[in-house]
Amino acid sequence: MRDTDNMKALHRLLAEARRERGITQSQLAAQAGCRQSAISMMERGRTDALAWDKIKTAAQLLDVDVTPYAPEPQNSTAEDTSLHASASGVGICPIFDCPGNIPFVVNGRLLILPRAAGEAGERHCAYCGELLERTCPECGSPLEKGRACCGKCGAAYIAAPENINGGIHEWAKQQRHNIAALGIGSS
Repeated sequence: MRDTDNMKALHRLLAEARRERGITQSQLAAQAGCRQSAISMMERGRTDALAWDKIKTAAQLLDVDVTPYAPEPQNSTAEDTSLHASASGVGICPIFDCPGNIPFVVNGRLLILPRAAGEAGERHCAYCGELLERTCPECGSPLEKGRACCGKCGAAYIAAPENINGGIHEWAKQQRHNIAALGIGSS
């Protein structure tokens, strides 16, 4: 398991290096092979937002030495234990256009209703492979199954873009059609 304080220090270092080089989160994410939201979460202190290999890739792109922050090798028993500890609770995919998430429009606002995207103990979305989220991105409360927004702070669990080509109503309708065509269902 990662040393949380050590990883947070590395994440701050990466954020500073990115800003100093004038690279946006989206640019770094594209080069590192991950999502902008994962870079954002990492920079906000979420130690589980990126897998170690993505952190190393981002660090290489930013010329940051990660050697002092490298996690200790673990035996399989310790790894299995940390996986279960980090994978408790409802897990949802944070990617707005993942087929595991159902879009709908309420009062002109695009909301995403997440479905459980992995079996108990899994860390990655069964539909797209992204790391599963288990807490509200705003307040850190545990996710509540069957909700699009946090019951504590009201924030959307999954951020949706404000502007979508063709409009949010048409995009949501097309996305639901695509999900149905994949045979995923609506549960």
